[in-house]
Amino acid sequence: MHTYRFYLDASASSSSEPTGRLAACAVVQDLTGPGGDPLTLLRHWHDLGVPCDSFTTIALALAPGDQTVPRAELLALLLAAQAATTAAVEHAIFVSDCQYVVNLNSRLAAGDFRSPPLQCTNRDLLARLQQVWAPGFSVVKVKSHQDVDSIQGAEAAWEALGNEHADCAARLALTRESSFVTELAGDLAMCSKRQRTLLRSFLAYLVDLGMAEL
Repeated sequence: MHTYRFYLDASASSSSEPTGRLAACAVVQDLTGPGGDPLTLLRHWHDLGVPCDSFTTIALALAPGDQTVPRAELLALLLAAQAATTAAVEHAIFVSDCQYVVNLNSRLAAGDFRSPPLQCTNRDLLARLQQVWAPGFSVVKVKSHQDVDSIQGAEAAWEALGNEHADCAARLALTRESSFVTELAGDLAMCSKRQRTLLRSFLAYLVDLGMAEL
């Protein structure tokens, strides 16, 4: 029986500044499986920006609620699982470079999120994901941003290529937000960074003042 394969990734602006962060995700479907010379295709992608026709983007989305990368990665898994369920797919592999998502695999199989506790992070998305999760679904890990020269074998090169396509699509998803929101988020991130710098300077001043009085 055919197994469908989906690559997931997320991206964020101002990732070091939670106050002004925007998070988005993408789902890329592998239409053919490894073909041609995967390592050459991967080099063409890295060196020339040439995409592979075997991968197609089926979902781009902005994260709802908390703007964190793990939440956006989880949203990507939810969108991919929904797409697989809608298409009546019985067997699907979801490839992610996010350990948080990969760690959900066994818990989803056990049905742990049918009634997530109130304190469970991302409980809204987890509950929806559990509803569409099928016994034939699984999540596997792929290393992100791999050095092309260190990749061994056609299968590993194909996995890296799919991951790179998903990464590019996730960064593209961030551009779907309105310019007003992105500019506001940028201003918030800059303000937060400036306030933190001023706070450090003030605390250093208090330390110096205390030392001078000794």
